[in-house]
Amino acid sequence: GYSLLEIAEQRGRSHATLRTQFQAILNKSGARTQAELVRNTLAVSGFATESDDISEALRHPDRKTLNVVRPGGRCIEITLAGDPAGQPAIFVPSFTLYTFPNMAEANFRRARVCLISICRPGFGATDLCPADETYEQCMANDILAVMRQLEIERCPFLMHSSSSPFGFQLGAMIPEKITRIVALSGFVPRRYFIVSETSSPWAAALFRTSSQSVAFRRFLVVAGMKMLKVIGSKRFVAMQLGDNPRDAVLAASPEFLSQFDKAIQATLANGTDAMMTEIALGNSDWVGLVEQCEVPVTYLHGAHDPFIKTDTIKDFARDFSTVVDVHEVAGGGALLPLTHTGALLKALFRN
Repeated sequence: GYSLLEIAEQRGRSHATLRTQFQAILNKSGARTQAELVRNTLAVSGFATESDDISEALRHPDRKTLNVVRPGGRCIEITLAGDPAGQPAIFVPSFTLYTFPNMAEANFRRARVCLISICRPGFGATDLCPADETYEQCMANDILAVMRQLEIERCPFLMHSSSSPFGFQLGAMIPEKITRIVALSGFVPRRYFIVSETSSPWAAALFRTSSQSVAFRRFLVVAGMKMLKVIGSKRFVAMQLGDNPRDAVLAASPEFLSQFDKAIQATLANGTDAMMTEIALGNSDWVGLVEQCEVPVTYLHGAHDPFIKTDTIKDFARDFSTVVDVHEVAGGGALLPLTHTGALLKALFRN
């Protein structure tokens, strides 16, 4: 929107230099005027945006993203991965996992499974909660709207990491719609968590402070996201993982990192409040949610998980044996959807 004279002043160049540069741009682009140049640039920009969507579809042929609209115009973003006509399963993402690398999605297709990732309120393109609904009610109603739209009567639900307590909430709110819940690399209530177990200094700091101070929690969330931006996803993820070599190799792959970035972008689409809500609940003592859950919950957990030891999960399951059971994956770490897709599908659809 600046004139050539204003641009020249801002850049510390002469007006004559800017005119020469601008004329060179016109000559190379074939435009005759500044207005025509802007129109052409906007047209190319729109094409480039569409090209990004096309290239995303080509990179992930087993994925389809769409929106479901609730009465009143409320929009919910969902992603179908695998076989759209296959057995459905609802995935309630965490802030680090929303969509899956192509290898995992291809495995879903081969198994004739449709994994439906539903962005919770405030994540991605899903609208924030309306004023007349609590977060939990809004989340449950969004999921029910998606199930009605896709004509799903009942199906298994998958949770991941810090989204685990939402699974127990849903198991109390809409048990008639859920066949079983699988918590993938799941969290446990605060009283069971042992801070010294986790290899991630950021996760340990969040756990120690988040229940004591909202200000500290917000500071750590913002600081963590700034660290991610400064050092990049590859180094940030490596700092959070343990010494499982298989995890380390996969976590450094461009395919995994692109999906990690996608999850973070969806989480921060409306600021940090969505992440704050998830971390606050995940790090609280949510035993009451477990006691109210009416659906069986299976923890699928890697023996080398760097965040929570399997023995901790087993202690938790022992106290709530009527609701919770544990399947330990001997060679697994934090990246079970990539390394053990078969075990994940078996846990979701076992008889």
